[in-house]
Amino acid sequence: MISKLQKLFSTRRILFAVVLYSSILIALIVVAAMMMRPVADDYAYFSDPTFGNPFKFAAHYYMDWTGRSSQAFWMSVLHNIFGNKVVIYGTLLQTIILILSVVLLVFTVIRKTKTVSLLKIISVGLLVSVLCIFMTPSVFDSNLWITSSSVYIGSLIGIFLSVSLAVHITRFKPSSKLLLLTLFLITFLGQLFSEPTSVIMIGVAFVAALLSAFVYRNQVFLRTAIVYLLGALTGLIYMYLSPGTRTRKEALQTDFDLHTIFISSITDFSKLAYIFTSHRILIIAVSALILSLLFIKFSKRNQLVITGVAFALSIIIPYVLFATTRYTLGESIPLRAFTVPVALAAIFLAVGVGSLISRFAVLRLPQGRLIVVVILAILIPISLLTSVRETLPVVQATAIREHLYDGRESSIKQQIADQNPIIYFEPLPVLLANSDAVDFYYNQQPPAWFVEGFKTFYGIPVETSIQYENQPNGYCVYEDTPGWLGAKSCNVLQKEQDDDR
Repeated sequence: MISKLQKLFSTRRILFAVVLYSSILIALIVVAAMMMRPVADDYAYFSDPTFGNPFKFAAHYYMDWTGRSSQAFWMSVLHNIFGNKVVIYGTLLQTIILILSVVLLVFTVIRKTKTVSLLKIISVGLLVSVLCIFMTPSVFDSNLWITSSSVYIGSLIGIFLSVSLAVHITRFKPSSKLLLLTLFLITFLGQLFSEPTSVIMIGVAFVAALLSAFVYRNQVFLRTAIVYLLGALTGLIYMYLSPGTRTRKEALQTDFDLHTIFISSITDFSKLAYIFTSHRILIIAVSALILSLLFIKFSKRNQLVITGVAFALSIIIPYVLFATTRYTLGESIPLRAFTVPVALAAIFLAVGVGSLISRFAVLRLPQGRLIVVVILAILIPISLLTSVRETLPVVQATAIREHLYDGRESSIKQQIADQNPIIYFEPLPVLLANSDAVDFYYNQQPPAWFVEGFKTFYGIPVETSIQYENQPNGYCVYEDTPGWLGAKSCNVLQKEQDDDR
């Protein structure tokens, strides 16, 4: 009986199931990306007079706003390649690069020989990519809204590429000064996407340096960790001292207050309650169980170190987000700011739990590996169904907006051509409660910066008035409707129509 179960639930079959599971979830993001249209900051970026030149736009952001020059450079490059379709193809490209960077990291970490299982590398890489994409509180803001996602997906890509190079150096090219210099440069540039990313990577590099010096006592590890730490520190200092960072802090009126930044940040952990939803917990559980099968050959000492460090970082990393955000933005944390910290925290949490499962279940229980694989076979379809159910509203909202956006754009261009003194159009806010992306609202005035970017994007003369109408028929979803936009659900709209009859 046992032998039949082992054959039925072989590791190879489970890895194939993981690849299929991850591919379906990532495909949801791809489908939604194909229907994306400009929203919120996209208009401001596309309308900037320096946007066509990556170097000028990066300098503009460094000198005038945020200091995130790598992100500004990356957005300008993408727009030069794809034009306004960057909202579609730039998003797809970022997702592909994210997956490839994760697969590269997994390859450098678990590669022992040239004959290592490619299936194992791809399955783990895809699974970690799923953690990065779906642990965020807003899949739309973190993955589909290009001028938002480029900040955070770009940060994750920078992290994975730099860590991959660091691992490669320590394992295979310990004496290469050229690779160490390259590591410094990649790490430095990777910090210029977002502030929390910089602080997080400084902390991770510092922990790696301590482990290298006092636990493993490996000079190669220590030297590489120090180079990484220097690159991260230099990047952070370069960005924080930028005139753009000071400008944003002055605009947001945030002050340096030790109690607010370091003590009050502890209370912000309550904002992570959204993670404890069924589909996110199941994704972490599937990831931990798969990783437990990889830790079998690790020594007891290494497993204990991995567990302790992983659990510690899964708490420290979100805390860094809360502290740095309170310093740069105040108490309000936009949903997209969770992207990098919760992705890394979820990865470390899965690693820590996986290491524990490996030590106390896979290695100690009779047929422990078989038990883990059978549990995986049960959890994977359950996790897939719950994750698809939670993500479909994002796809639906994106599809509804795409259809009416194209009609609105044609109408606006025609009215401009007719030189109408007033431009009429319909608001098309993102019909998701968990999104900060801005369009015109149904019940209030949009921010001035959005209106300015919108009018510049379409070439609407300054003296021309704009006037928008009520929520159009069909522009609705059945759930997760953001009441703060004044958007009505499909049921409410239908009831109003029935009452009018």
